[in-house]
Amino acid sequence: MTIHFQRSMQRPLVLLASLPLTIVWLGLLYMFGMEFLENSPRGF
Repeated sequence: MTIHFQRSMQRPLVLLASLPLTIVWLGLLYMFGMEFLENSPRGF
């Protein structure tokens, strides 16, 4: 069984689904960047 969304609902759903992934990716980038650039590890 597949659910078909209207085209107007697809973009907001994709945006909402991608926000947590983007936040985690930016957090990891920040942690590794600070450790590499300033030699000062950061945590969440």
